[in-house]
Amino acid sequence: MRKIFLPILIAFLVVVFAGVVVKAQDRATSSSEARSEAADRARDRMAQLKDKRATIAAEKKEKIKEKIRDKFRRRAHVFGEITAISATTITIETKQGSIKTIFTDSETKFLQLGKGGKKEIELTDLKVGDEIAAVGIAKDENEGLAKFVVRFVTPQVRRHAVFGEVSEIGDNQLTVSHLIQKDKPTTTVKVTAATKIKIKGKENASFSDIKVGDKVAASGIVDENGVITAKRIFVIPGKFEGAKPKSATESATPSSSTD
Repeated sequence: MRKIFLPILIAFLVVVFAGVVVKAQDRATSSSEARSEAADRARDRMAQLKDKRATIAAEKKEKIKEKIRDKFRRRAHVFGEITAISATTITIETKQGSIKTIFTDSETKFLQLGKGGKKEIELTDLKVGDEIAAVGIAKDENEGLAKFVVRFVTPQVRRHAVFGEVSEIGDNQLTVSHLIQKDKPTTTVKVTAATKIKIKGKENASFSDIKVGDKVAASGIVDENGVITAKRIFVIPGKFEGAKPKSATESATPSSSTD
């Protein structure tokens, strides 16, 4: 009986031991697989975190670039003459001959600069032929949305000349009378540091060299009051009397005749 029981016991112990070993191996395998999966998950999280950081960095970089572009656009502008206008679009031609399309919206502001200072205007105040600057569009762009549209109004410069006799001399100005028609209004001629004065036979002539009674020819820019700011003044030498009105004279004596 003992001979039979001992082998059975040994076999049972072997089976139990083998089962324990197998279970230990299974646990070791499961633990290894779990560690491998955990490592994979950790690597995935690190990769995702890296990608997220890269995305955030790229977005920040793009925002910085956009701010720089916005700052540049606020200062950039194109200048030209209006060739066409629609409800929200202006077409201009630059001095270089390029065509620019300017878009406007409810945020676009319109200004006018020129005589009278600066004032706000509307898109409807613009017309073909006006010279404008569109702020917010770079010179290398053919089109864009304008933040500001500025119209420049240049006052017309009227040049004028007067010839006559100096009747009065004041503080840096002359009063010039008509040579013949003394009842005509006089002309005031302002003299500045830029006025060139020419007197025959005298070098470096100045305002102090002009005297009452001198015959002068003055040319320059006239204002709305008729005052000339002289660019040049020529003092006519000699006793120039000017043109005299023609007198009526008989053209011929009667001819004799014979009967």
